[in-house]
Amino acid sequence: MASLEPFWASQEIDNIMTIYKSTKTHRNASLQAKNTLGFTLIEFMVAIAILAILLAVALPSFSYWMAKNESDYVTDLLYRQMQGAREHAINHNRKVTLCGIDATGKCIDKAFTKLVIFIDDNKITRMKQQAIKNN
Repeated sequence: MASLEPFWASQEIDNIMTIYKSTKTHRNASLQAKNTLGFTLIEFMVAIAILAILLAVALPSFSYWMAKNESDYVTDLLYRQMQGAREHAINHNRKVTLCGIDATGKCIDKAFTKLVIFIDDNKITRMKQQAIKNN
């Protein structure tokens, strides 16, 4: 039995349906693309909260690490200065003194302003005035 509608009408309907399906698919794809392009406010706030927690945990250990690093640097510097002074004393057979000095250049035990290493020719643990001005 033959179809009652003309041949061209069925092809026309197929073409219209194909165009409709392709535009619907295109529209859905563009809507999905718009939805996945950014962050929502909640996602952003969760990320900030996680970052804040990580910083709160890491900051104390970072401060400790910085203080330890500075302490190690000063210790190493003092050790190298003492080794240099020892080497100089041995090579030149001279007395070398390490002490804390006050503003007058006299070695003191407490509240010193500078820590110095010097050749102590006069053996009274006091730097010459000219050496104090140069330091």
